Amino acid sequence: MPLRRSLRSIGRRFNFRFDGRSVEIFEIRPRWDDPAQKGEEAVAKARYLQARNRWLVYWRRADLKWHKYDPMPEVSTIDAFLELVGEDEHACFFG
Repeated sequence: MPLRRSLRSIGRRFNFRFDGRSVEIFEIRPRWDDPAQKGEEAVAKARYLQARNRWLVYWRRADLKWHKYDPMPEVSTIDAFLELVGEDEHACFFG
């Protein structure tokens, strides 16, 4: 899977949260102000639109809000979403 390969090369560990119609990729890492504590940092999110059979793609900006990923706002499968995030062509998901 491209995402798995890409994330291994970054050398960080990522987790997934799925609630039935959306999936979120996030990282658990030490807090910058207290490394003894861990916190979550969201990376990417996709929400399923059943009426169109499409996944809407979002990325989390510095304002900590989810924004539509304009280079490719929709994908047809969750695998396509994972591939898109793994490639991160525009450096939105991983900076």
